[in-house]
Amino acid sequence: MTQADYEIIKLNALVKILCDFSSKERIEFISEGLQIIYKSAKSSYEVSQKIKENDRESNLLYNHALEESAKIFILLDVIRCPDSCFETIIKRQLGYFYNHLSRLIYIEAQGLSFADFPEIQRYAAENTPSHYAEGPYGELIFPNNKITRREHALYADIVSFQGNYKWHDPVLNSSPAATFFYFETIESLYKIGVFSLRGLEIMHEIYNETEFKGDIHSVVDDKLKKTFVNRCIKEELFTCAFINQEEFDDCLKNILLWNRWNMPMYNIDYCPKKLSENDLHKMRENAERNLIEDMS
Repeated sequence: MTQADYEIIKLNALVKILCDFSSKERIEFISEGLQIIYKSAKSSYEVSQKIKENDRESNLLYNHALEESAKIFILLDVIRCPDSCFETIIKRQLGYFYNHLSRLIYIEAQGLSFADFPEIQRYAAENTPSHYAEGPYGELIFPNNKITRREHALYADIVSFQGNYKWHDPVLNSSPAATFFYFETIESLYKIGVFSLRGLEIMHEIYNETEFKGDIHSVVDDKLKKTFVNRCIKEELFTCAFINQEEFDDCLKNILLWNRWNMPMYNIDYCPKKLSENDLHKMRENAERNLIEDMS
């Protein structure tokens, strides 16, 4: 049995378990997982900020926190999915949960400002292919840059560029870890009690009647999100004591005001798209056509 075979069997088993669960059992299971993932992301991120003088090591921990945080947003979208379409989306969402590229695209999407659902679909279509074209005429074809950056941070390797091969040094090509503003949102969600069983029950109750698909606008999510946060505050689900009103206000801004937690994306296709040799050939032909048209 190959690793890919094992992963498919594991994925199908998890899908069956979650589909067999009642809604309450499913929420309990995800609540437990969210709190474990939160601790994992938090520890990696905090250490990455403490050892910034060690560029590569800091970046490795930062990238780990990034992908762990993506898992949180993926599972929150499972909770925000209506019961009526749960069985349709769960296998896809778990696929994203276990795929590096899907996680990287998912977490990046949280910090982008989308007006409506079609905008997210266009973003996904642009970022999921295995290769992309650059240059004035699209004449330069590169592997997906999100996966390339991840691989380059992790491994020493032989890399190719325009037919030439050279060694890539992950130590020399490292830079200090960035400040992870997504984690501020995750921390805020944790503080107001979103990952608790009751917090997730409220979230599911509020989002259960609205499926995000078609041309739905972000305003719909803004209203639901505000209703949800107000319910969490009213029921005092806080996991910590806020030092002052300013800290509490910043917590709410992270969730409601700044674009760091997007509308549910369970109906968006974030599956990686492997381009064939024929697809790459067409990309080169398009580049040549663009060049000829520009010169004529």
